[in-house]
Amino acid sequence: GLSTPWMFVLHLGDAAHLLKVGAFGYGKMPTVAASLLLLHAPFPLAMAGQALTSMAAAAIAVTIWRSGSSMRVKAATLPAAALLSTPYAYDYDLAILAVSGAFLIAEARETGWLRGEKAALVVAWAGTLVFVTVALATGIQFGPILVAVPLLLATRRWLANRGIVPVPNN
Repeated sequence: GLSTPWMFVLHLGDAAHLLKVGAFGYGKMPTVAASLLLLHAPFPLAMAGQALTSMAAAAIAVTIWRSGSSMRVKAATLPAAALLSTPYAYDYDLAILAVSGAFLIAEARETGWLRGEKAALVVAWAGTLVFVTVALATGIQFGPILVAVPLLLATRRWLANRGIVPVPNN
């Protein structure tokens, strides 16, 4: 009902406080905010970094969706852009990136692979298996980079469609 959105708004401050004090476990959070907080950045800086990332992800998604790109390229942008936009994602949320990957693979099978595209998808997938361990062991969180890979690959395809980068190599 209508109480759910209201309760969400009411408790945003509580969620921000829990994020600030580390109650969520930054090592398991593939977000820009968690990455910066894990590096002991001040909370306002971490949230500013997250806000900038959110705006960039939204701008990319809107640009690609308003373009003449295929529906597969457009659909590949949304899961990654959504995950990049929140400071509260967890390792288990990365499963949604399989949707981006599936759309990118379908597009590549139809139109040809761009140079390095297969490797980027494999490295991003493999990285999702180890990023928490690396973050907890080293204090360096590379989860947001993994989340950005499908969005960057979709952006590259959009640029290829516009003739800005080389066309796919079959």
